[in-house]
Amino acid sequence: MKRYYRTTPEGTKDLLFKESLYRRRCEAKLLSLFTRRGYNEVSTPGIEFFDLFNLKNSGLEQELMYKMTDSKGRLLVMRPDNTLPIARLVATRMQNAYMPIRFHYCQSVAASNSLLSGKPHETLQAGVELIGVDGIMPDLEVIRLAADCLCECYIDDFMIEIGHSGIYRDIISRLSISDDDKKEIRNLVEDKSYSALNDYLDSLGECGDVESLKKLPKMFGGEEIFDIAARQCSLENNENLNYLRSIYKGLCAMGLKDKIMVDLSLVHRNNYYSGVIFRGYVEGFGDTVFSGGRYDNLLNEFNLDLPATGFAVNVDSLSNLLLRRNRRLWSMKTPDCLVHAIKGFEAKALDIISAATKDSDDRRVYMASTFDSVEQAKNFAEEQGIPKLIIVGKTTETIDIAAKDKDRPGE
Repeated sequence: MKRYYRTTPEGTKDLLFKESLYRRRCEAKLLSLFTRRGYNEVSTPGIEFFDLFNLKNSGLEQELMYKMTDSKGRLLVMRPDNTLPIARLVATRMQNAYMPIRFHYCQSVAASNSLLSGKPHETLQAGVELIGVDGIMPDLEVIRLAADCLCECYIDDFMIEIGHSGIYRDIISRLSISDDDKKEIRNLVEDKSYSALNDYLDSLGECGDVESLKKLPKMFGGEEIFDIAARQCSLENNENLNYLRSIYKGLCAMGLKDKIMVDLSLVHRNNYYSGVIFRGYVEGFGDTVFSGGRYDNLLNEFNLDLPATGFAVNVDSLSNLLLRRNRRLWSMKTPDCLVHAIKGFEAKALDIISAATKDSDDRRVYMASTFDSVEQAKNFAEEQGIPKLIIVGKTTETIDIAAKDKDRPGE
């Protein structure tokens, strides 16, 4: 039975006129920015072997992946992450490349989120990877570039949360607990589930590190958090905390002080992050619009010792945000003219359209292929606000059209 042929799978949707327009315009803005900053585009397959995402440090739960098999019975998945395929690409094809390497990409990822979460299962991501260089400058570069992505798309009311995965890792590593316990604690810290976290940690017994983990989700705010965390979480002279403070000061020096929040519970579920991590949010919009960080150990999975950092922008979240705010940044372009062919002169009309639109990205000329008379074509042009009607017969005639005061399709 054809039970599902009229709907899309859970977590997916069709995009109509204005939704597609805003998505493409956001994508174009971001890719132009990445190119201007010296990043070169790469693309990876939408289908990869499951083994790539089942590495020790992937942090990706296999239950969330869309799986299939190839003709040889090997397990495949729809790409759930963009960083791992690019790490594979570097390790297999660019081992001897001059460093650093700057990549950018724009491609979809697919992961099965909880049906109750309301999050899509397929999203378009545009991002960058800066591979082969470590230190504070590349970290500042990618965080600043992420902020510039939002400014490029006319968004200025954003906040960036910064943290360091090493702070949590330092504390949790001193506890003699199982990997399952560590995973559960990581998720509770990340979700700021205070009550559930305290209950879970109480079952581990009392010690200084347990008390530090209890306090970690409350360690968010401005510059004062560094001193508070040093005292309350036993992080005096902690190298990772001091490094994060340097990142914070560097971003403030760029004029981003009002856009930065320190969050020491920002640990991220992806295990491959090894240093600074960050996320971007926009006022009044619940979804994360970008996230990223340093992942110096990931390429070791491919026997390649290279530091790396990067981030990804959720293009769908960005375009949905702009649409929700109903800002008329981009509109559906009205055709420049409508061409109507008298019967027997259709080929001549198509030649005229081809010539008129050759070597022009902006000019739009439509063929009036469904109208039987000039009057019908004229009425259509008036309704749609098309300023000119070209009538093609033995001779060619151009008529100026007075548009009716009416909203255009897609507005």
